Amino acid sequence: MVLKNFEEIRERAREAGRQTLAVVEAADAEVLKACREAKDAGIADSILIGRAEEIRRAAAEAGIGLDGLELHEAAPDEGVKAAAALVREGSATMLMKGHISTGAIMKGVLDKENGLRVGAILSHTMVAQADHYGRLLLLSDAGLNIAPDADVLEAIIRNAVTVAHCLGMEEPKVACLSAIEVVNPKIPSTELCAEMRRRYEAGAFEGCVVDGPMALDLALSEFAVKAKGYPPERGVAGSADILIVPELVSGNVLGKSFIYLARYRCGGIIIGARVPVVLLSRSDTSRTKLDSIALACVYAQFHPY
Repeated sequence: MVLKNFEEIRERAREAGRQTLAVVEAADAEVLKACREAKDAGIADSILIGRAEEIRRAAAEAGIGLDGLELHEAAPDEGVKAAAALVREGSATMLMKGHISTGAIMKGVLDKENGLRVGAILSHTMVAQADHYGRLLLLSDAGLNIAPDADVLEAIIRNAVTVAHCLGMEEPKVACLSAIEVVNPKIPSTELCAEMRRRYEAGAFEGCVVDGPMALDLALSEFAVKAKGYPPERGVAGSADILIVPELVSGNVLGKSFIYLARYRCGGIIIGARVPVVLLSRSDTSRTKLDSIALACVYAQFHPY
């Protein structure tokens, strides 16, 4: 079954059984609200890491009950290390960013001695509920890899396809985005996208169709495909499931446009470490955080640690 919205993702997460979330620097009202709702919905238990007094204060000020949520005392500079230890000992199956910078949590995740690396490339995949398309759209990488080369971009595509498979998409269509549909040496991203198509044709990718370069309208609009005379037999244009951006800036802008302009309901996770990492902006709402927790639960169901 192909999941088409976040309510279905939440239901799949409930059916899979509770996961356990280790939340780094959990003294944040929106984070605590999401953890409370995940617990009450039967999606995930949470271990709240940080200064216990600060967590209790943040919860009290927001009117959030902490019953059933575990508190784990840790100094600010020890939170990620504590969370990673909980994962390694089997007490937690997912990681979540609380009131801490992305750089700080990823430094801990990538630490060679105490982190959660397994030798794979880590990347962020955003899932957007595009109601007017009646389906989910995936976007990567809008949160982690700044300027990927061809090998890293190949890994980003593989990771995004893995998430798509978890959502029931048997052969997702992957559009590698640029500004135009032809290779132009003055626009390096067109060459990078064309290289992904070459690698796809050479058998580098399984369980998906990859094409590029293509502009966003060509990736999503059947009208644009006809108007531009793009060959439909290439299999992606007009109905892409996964949008791959050439670097972080364009991905970040596109992702936030989904949220603030299109008003899409969105969630996102990082995969490639031992367990999925829920990593969102501190400005994201509790609903976005809960949807991301549910997404991580579905992923963890298919890829148990």
